[in-house]
Amino acid sequence: MRGAPWSAALALLALALAACADRPDPLRVERGARPPGGLAIDSIAIAPLRSAPQVDRPGAAVVDVEAGGVEMVGARLVGALAAVEGLEIVPPDETGRWLRANGLADAAPARLDAELARSFGADAVLHGRVRRYLSRIGGPRGAQRPAAVWFELELRLPDGTRLWRGSWDERQVAVSEDLFSLGRAIDRDFAWVEAPRLVGDGVRALVADLMGERRRWR
Repeated sequence: MRGAPWSAALALLALALAACADRPDPLRVERGARPPGGLAIDSIAIAPLRSAPQVDRPGAAVVDVEAGGVEMVGARLVGALAAVEGLEIVPPDETGRWLRANGLADAAPARLDAELARSFGADAVLHGRVRRYLSRIGGPRGAQRPAAVWFELELRLPDGTRLWRGSWDERQVAVSEDLFSLGRAIDRDFAWVEAPRLVGDGVRALVADLMGERRRWR
């Protein structure tokens, strides 16, 4: 009978995992095929990030993007890319000033790719959309509403060809609700964190994946 408690514990764990198995990983990526002959991406122009609220499901309320959310994602993104050795970036505030000065702030994305790449000598253009940015309500040990973020990044060539797309969509939940979040919970000291922390975790994961693809393209 000594094995019974362990069997029961394993059965409960299996049930818990099955219960939360439909919870998606916050990191989602779409990787394009490796360009024929290789491709060197040594400079990236970051287009101004945009707020693009969406609905979670048909009939649901519009997802909120709080003031400062777009700027927070942009700042974290610039910081992560600037730390990549051998990669030159043009930050979104610089590309934004140039677009406004040339009457292109509302240009179609396809034209932005060509214009920004040409003007800044960039190999590719990175676009970003912030679809959710909600601050935590409450404290680190008891939140009435947890922080939630959702943003997407897309890297395109000057001709508009999409090389890579990724997103981070996380609404922090208790480990009891999602056992697959245990690793993130440990890293966060089992605390309810603020939205900037979720953004930072997401940006690091996305940039790591993108830089892995960058090496594969060569």
